[in-house]
Amino acid sequence: MLAEEQEAATQEHLKRMAEDRDTRLTGENNSGIAVFHDAISTFRSLENQVQALYVRTGVEVLMFAVRSSQEQWFRPYVMTTSDHAGNFFHTCFNQDTETYATRFEAYCLSGIEGVQNRITEEVAALKAQCTAGILAQLNDLLAPTILSKMVYADIFSQITLKHHIIYENWPVSKFCTPGKLTLLELRRLHHVLMNGAPLFRHVPLAEWEGLDLDAFQTRHDLISPTAARPLIATSTTVNSGLSTPSDAATDAATGDTVTGTTTNDRATGATTSDATTGATTSDATTGTPTGNTTAVLTGDAAAAPVLPQPTSFSPTVGGDMLTLDGGMVIRPRQRRRRWDAGLTKEQKAEVLALREAEKVKKTAGRQSDGNIAPE
Repeated sequence: MLAEEQEAATQEHLKRMAEDRDTRLTGENNSGIAVFHDAISTFRSLENQVQALYVRTGVEVLMFAVRSSQEQWFRPYVMTTSDHAGNFFHTCFNQDTETYATRFEAYCLSGIEGVQNRITEEVAALKAQCTAGILAQLNDLLAPTILSKMVYADIFSQITLKHHIIYENWPVSKFCTPGKLTLLELRRLHHVLMNGAPLFRHVPLAEWEGLDLDAFQTRHDLISPTAARPLIATSTTVNSGLSTPSDAATDAATGDTVTGTTTNDRATGATTSDATTGATTSDATTGTPTGNTTAVLTGDAAAAPVLPQPTSFSPTVGGDMLTLDGGMVIRPRQRRRRWDAGLTKEQKAEVLALREAEKVKKTAGRQSDGNIAPE
């Protein structure tokens, strides 16, 4: 056949072969399994070529590959030619390349809302893992006692005083439940827990005797001994008994001092106040003050204009606060705690033995100095 005849005979076949080649290169797959195998084979081919390029030239390459549809099956794909890319992401963004690939996939699938949902899911997972890790460490020290949940707000009285366990090496600024931590703080706490670093320590009895619990409580911001107790405001007290305030009450208007006495009859509910030359009587039934309510001021206060007295408080002997209008703000009474509260019989016996040994040691020292005669 002549060349012209060969070209005419193969022209149609060449056109069909070119269409098939374009279909293989750019044609859209019509099934999920075809998309999966096509993507995996292409990734492997690209990875081999990129690794060969890195070996020949030293060019660093970082490649992400994520799906753009829910019907696709493969996971986020990350390829790096060396550790430089991973170290760069850790140093600059405090995250690994896999996390960024996951967020990129979420954005491609559902936009910015998907990224936010991914972060929310990450926070929830970190909270659950940190809570479980903290409880597991504490139960290891408390064995055979098992706690069902961790107490964060009242750990000083519930854990430290009862079981002689304190927390150390806490990686975040404040000791609180993981639910109140930010995402970065959760990641830091989770990293410490995953590395197996101890966050709690059992204090031996000999060290416990010399431990400054007040300093420990204040330093770790556990429980404020004064601010944590709220004041309970009530009306004029009706219980029987007398309450007498201190003799000094500072006048809020002039700064001078007015002396006087106040008697609160808890049986009748009446309050009587005598300040220098003025007397005030308040009836608990009607709440109406009777008698002379003007106090005479001396010194520089006499020349100053008389201003209406604001509502103020003066401490009483019992620690309560007595208002000028006869009301009473009662401070909750502190319950005294036994020294052996929360201790087992063995711990109590050990403490008593240490105290007895210390007493014998001091007695022997005084006898050697000649202060007391030996028994």
